[in-house]
Amino acid sequence: MKKIIFLLIVGLLIPVGLSAVPKEDMVWKSSGHKKNKAKIEAGIEKAIDDMNFITRPIARSKLNKANIAFKSIKIKFVDGKVSIQQDSRTAVTSPIDGTKVKWTREDGDVFKVSQKVSETKITQIFRGESGKKTMIYKFNKDFSVMWVSVRVDSPKLPEAVIYTMKYKR
Repeated sequence: MKKIIFLLIVGLLIPVGLSAVPKEDMVWKSSGHKKNKAKIEAGIEKAIDDMNFITRPIARSKLNKANIAFKSIKIKFVDGKVSIQQDSRTAVTSPIDGTKVKWTREDGDVFKVSQKVSETKITQIFRGESGKKTMIYKFNKDFSVMWVSVRVDSPKLPEAVIYTMKYKR
């Protein structure tokens, strides 16, 4: 019974939350591309600092490949799904309720991806062979500013890679 009530509440809240999201495609531009890039590099260096001199450059290379300071991010909502495209990369499209879907990155790496939408944020989670990447897109009230908080967890890393980037419409 509690589960049914919870699902009814969630079903009622999601449309309310989406009513605050603009209906047109939303595009944000980096509000400081060099700053965002520096934040990523700092997050990577902090995470690999305790690794030995042999594994550190390998980890750095893989993390740099998977963590990019995008210049633009486009988000749109269609038929109960959210689509997020970073620069000209392949868009990630999935249901707004957090249902996992298979997604293949341009380099052929395959992930299970989920995207959950609430009134002022989208939580996007990538799960792959080497770990998990959580991206939280958080918006201010008028959707003119977006912060993208990223956390990369892997059993191969001594600690998580963590950083936040800022974008403006």
